[in-house]
Amino acid sequence: MKSQITAKPQCNDQGIHNYIIYYLLNDTRTLRVTHETGFLGTLGTTKWIYRNKHGLVLNKNREVYSVIHQFDRNEQVTRLIEQQYQILPDNILTLKNYFGQAITK
Repeated sequence: MKSQITAKPQCNDQGIHNYIIYYLLNDTRTLRVTHETGFLGTLGTTKWIYRNKHGLVLNKNREVYSVIHQFDRNEQVTRLIEQQYQILPDNILTLKNYFGQAITK
């Protein structure tokens, strides 16, 4: 893959990956999964976003995506992730948890 990518330096990585999958690895060993029904959602290019009651992003089959790429391209999803995965200040990290053990970084 490296030789294919470096041979076309004017192209971005997504374009090269698409070229490799669709033209160079076009055989029965290649598994292709559509964006609409697959396990990986790319929010930077989609015009629709389905979410469940927990805010998780779903594919068109209403299944939760395993991986979300470019989540920061969607304001609502970005807010949800920032709320759920907060960056804690150092003074909070040194507090003791409910079991009396110090929380470590």
